[in-house]
Amino acid sequence: MDQNMDQMMKVRRVLFAVPMILLFALVFLTIKTYITEQNNQIKMSADNYQPLVISQPARVTKQLLPPGGKVVKNQPLLSLEVLYEQTKSAVINFNSPEAGYFFHAKTNNNVVKAYQPIGYLLKNSDANEFSFLIKNKPANMGSIGDQVKITVDDKTIFGKVSMVIGSFSKQEWQKIFIKFNNEQYLSLLSPDAKMSLELVEEQLTN
Repeated sequence: MDQNMDQMMKVRRVLFAVPMILLFALVFLTIKTYITEQNNQIKMSADNYQPLVISQPARVTKQLLPPGGKVVKNQPLLSLEVLYEQTKSAVINFNSPEAGYFFHAKTNNNVVKAYQPIGYLLKNSDANEFSFLIKNKPANMGSIGDQVKITVDDKTIFGKVSMVIGSFSKQEWQKIFIKFNNEQYLSLLSPDAKMSLELVEEQLTN
């Protein structure tokens, strides 16, 4: 009888301990993930984009290419119904002023007010160099020439730090420039893209 009671007590202790261990593990992983995300916060700088505007209110009637589509100069981006007056309108194509990657702006029922962005053009050159704002300095990050990788939507873009503006501060977003190895996945770099940055020890390619 006593042996049975001892065995039952041991089983109860094990059953109690397992959920507690799992709970502590979950809390640890949550805290670790939060700290990692905070330390690796990075976002695109607004000066990478050219806002595209029109002088009259307009309604987007058709999107002529998917978000992040690569475009050439004068390529049609959107079909618009320009609302000159309550009873007067005209349908036009809005063409890209330059080459780059086009991203749609968020609109209310596809209606855009005058001089409000109808989209954003990610300006690009053969250098594939862009400016970023980073919240905290990554561990072991030195300066110009450091190899980094940026993760966007489970895709990884490799490059290197080409310029650092000023010095890192815990209270401010720090501007850095990163030159990517190639154009792969540049279509993911929308103005509101969620991304993270990590330092890599050796040069890698996409």
